[in-house]
Amino acid sequence: MKYLKTLLSFGLFIIAVALYSCDKEANSNSAEINELNLNFKKWQSHAIKNYQIKEQLNCFCVDRGPYSVTVANNVIVTIKDKDGNVSSSNTPSLKTVDELFLYIKTSLEKKPATATIKYNATYGYPESIYFDFDKQMADEEMGYTISDFSK
Repeated sequence: MKYLKTLLSFGLFIIAVALYSCDKEANSNSAEINELNLNFKKWQSHAIKNYQIKEQLNCFCVDRGPYSVTVANNVIVTIKDKDGNVSSSNTPSLKTVDELFLYIKTSLEKKPATATIKYNATYGYPESIYFDFDKQMADEEMGYTISDFSK
């Protein structure tokens, strides 16, 4: 009987730890999503559709930039490489600010091992994004650095 009580107590302890860990993770993810929503609303409140940004990819990829990206009506219209030449390469990883918000949302929904996001205090757009989706896997991390924003 004493063995059964000890086993039951240990089982309850394991369940409590598991529930606490899940709750902590859910709360953390919830806070990040709330911050995302607040900053997206801030970005939308400025109704900026035409802008220029410098976008740097932070990944294990061939060409990370930085790129000068011109956006008109929320669509990328020009990409220039670090030497100022119009880029003819296909760079599907480059995103508009709205697409970056969507990227953050979908990445947070995947519950990454690490998520680090910094938003611009004035306009709300993301200035730096970093996700490590699996601590055990190398070279799957992805991030963006946004700078030199101008309307």
